[in-house]
Amino acid sequence: MIVQPFNFTARLKQTSVGFDVVPFVDFCLLLVLFTVLGSRFVVAPGLTVNLPAMQAATSDAVPTSRVLTVGEVEGRELIIYDNRVQSLKTLADSFAEHPAAAPGEVLLLRLKRDVSVQLLVQINELAARAGFSAVQIAAEPEQASASSFQ
Repeated sequence: MIVQPFNFTARLKQTSVGFDVVPFVDFCLLLVLFTVLGSRFVVAPGLTVNLPAMQAATSDAVPTSRVLTVGEVEGRELIIYDNRVQSLKTLADSFAEHPAAAPGEVLLLRLKRDVSVQLLVQINELAARAGFSAVQIAAEPEQASASSFQ
């Protein structure tokens, strides 16, 4: 070859075919940083529920005129109102047909323990639009049986 008499091949820089770790680590750190700062977990809004301390069973009793039973079966909501099983859309239609009669009318919600907070908030919004002044939540404590301790 023509470069051999002058020994140019010894002076040529060989390109490395290796893997450089520093850019890969920088990329991973940036990815983690954007994931943590961009997630909604960092500043997720919460729902604060202040539960009253009750001395007697009737200390905060409020007369209610309508009862709404809410549960979830296999991931779908089960709403019973006006002696009918309803969905959120049909419940909104029922509230629109029969809005709250008096300004101080209270809706009583009977809940199962597996009802999601999202469903509870949606029902509260529907009740507020229908003119109910408050929504009272009723739940029965879980009864401990003797067989559950064995």
